Amino acid sequence: MWMRVRFSLSGGGERAYREALEILRGAGFGPEEAGAGEPIEVGAPFPAAVIADVRREPAEVTRAVFSALRAAGLRPLGVSGAPVALPPAARARASA
Repeated sequence: MWMRVRFSLSGGGERAYREALEILRGAGFGPEEAGAGEPIEVGAPFPAAVIADVRREPAEVTRAVFSALRAAGLRPLGVSGAPVALPPAARARASA
């Protein structure tokens, strides 16, 4: 099942979000959109998001993401995850 995970961090600015995205990329998540290199609006409710084809329940995945971000010292405020239906182009981008 494809899943979108959105997250919010406390402090650290855009650098912290870039670090979080790298950590999640290493865990098999991909950028949500093609413009992943654009500036991140750190003041938004959930400024960053990733997608992945997961084999676990959304609650398990969100807990794992929260724990990974916390273990990296990034101070997550919240993580939200939900299944999504992706068009073929987005699936190809996420798998790249």
